[in-house]
Amino acid sequence: MSLHIVLKSVVFIVEGLLFLLALAATVHFEIGRLLFAIAVGAICAFGEIFVIAKIGQRLWRWSGRITSMVARDRATRVESDGADRGEA
Repeated sequence: MSLHIVLKSVVFIVEGLLFLLALAATVHFEIGRLLFAIAVGAICAFGEIFVIAKIGQRLWRWSGRITSMVARDRATRVESDGADRGEA
């Protein structure tokens, strides 16, 4: 095994243990529970805002495509109507 993978594993294990220690302290104290609940709520709110922004971007892209198709179709229809009547 390479040194990079070993160090990455050690750091992951240490971070996990520190997270468990912080979680145990959070459960023990009332202010910790309150702060933990606020942090979880903030993470959920950021996740929802991210999803709403992604949906908005996709809808914006789709509306641009639909608008360009409608405009292109309308332009070809207007040109063909003018050619049928003999107009330039």
